[in-house]
Amino acid sequence: QVWAGGGVKGGRAIGRTDAVAGKPVELGWNHKEQPWMDNAAATIYSALGIDWTKELTNTPSGRAYVYVQSASVGIGGEFMAQDEIAPLFG
Repeated sequence: QVWAGGGVKGGRAIGRTDAVAGKPVELGWNHKEQPWMDNAAATIYSALGIDWTKELTNTPSGRAYVYVQSASVGIGGEFMAQDEIAPLFG
């Protein structure tokens, strides 16, 4: 992924791949799995100053709205880290 603007520190590479760029060998953040799309969404909300962890309950439809949909379960019921990709800003 390529990130720019919004407070992201430029000129850095986070993580590492093998010699042929076939698979990651170092992920570059504090979890042992690759970031999911929801982590990217949480990162964008965080950069915009939006508290992506809260749930909006007072909506016109009467249904709750959650910013990051897949709370703590990823594809196939696996655990998914629920936070932003903080090293982008560090």
